[in-house]
Amino acid sequence: MIADGGATKTEWCILSATGNKRIKTQGISPYFLNSVQIAELIRSELLPALQQQLNISYIYYYGTGCTAPQTTKVIADALEDLFPGARIEVSYDLVGAAHALCGNKEGIVCILGTGSSSGYYNGKAIEKNIPGLGYVLGDEGSGAYLGKMFAAQYLYDKIDSGLKISFEQEFDLTPDTLLYKIYSGTFVNTLFASFSYFLSRNREHPEVNRILKKGICDFFAIHLSEYEQRYRVPVHFTGSISWTYSDMIRQLCREYEFTCVKIIKEPMDDLLDYYLGLYSLNA
Repeated sequence: MIADGGATKTEWCILSATGNKRIKTQGISPYFLNSVQIAELIRSELLPALQQQLNISYIYYYGTGCTAPQTTKVIADALEDLFPGARIEVSYDLVGAAHALCGNKEGIVCILGTGSSSGYYNGKAIEKNIPGLGYVLGDEGSGAYLGKMFAAQYLYDKIDSGLKISFEQEFDLTPDTLLYKIYSGTFVNTLFASFSYFLSRNREHPEVNRILKKGICDFFAIHLSEYEQRYRVPVHFTGSISWTYSDMIRQLCREYEFTCVKIIKEPMDDLLDYYLGLYSLNA
């Protein structure tokens, strides 16, 4: 079983001799959920869709937030509780993105989804990583970052009345209720990221377009400019924001003189190819 665990959703794929099965559950983040809560989520959303969950031999889990031993353990403990006979490997989502986008070749890998991160992959491992830092301190270019930028402009009353009314009607918000949601909620990153869908539908609006360009430019300036390999190796992107604004990203790559090769929405298809290739080699 391979898992791509994001903050907004998690995709699972079971590989077997009789075929592959793919299932989506809600997002899993070890920053917001403990092992018991994650196990309960998997038990209620994943296990009912599996008929032979006890026969799973290997689990490769790539997830947001799985960069430190303590957060990796949160995920591993939940999986071990539910799949006691499986060999379990937990790593962070950037490694999964590297396997999907680069295979066994070097490149710079970027994730722009609910959060953001980047790394230089030498063909075997992530050699250098510019961390995303989460929506409070960073995540430049991510859905949460773009949504937070727009929320600030809305709360400062710096967007025109038509855009303001559309936003308030779609999300049933006022400035007071939005502030309450931000400072009393526990999944504020996904709240901000949900605003990014509104932005994508209104991207031709000058104020929205300015926010989008600024947010994605911040990712290039803070992340990609730090890799000394950026002119020598290809740059790849995955994630919903990467896919939605692929035209902006390719244009910025041309301006920065980077070679942008792949932009994919989700890594699972390419991860399957990666693992099927490994198993065929080891067969």
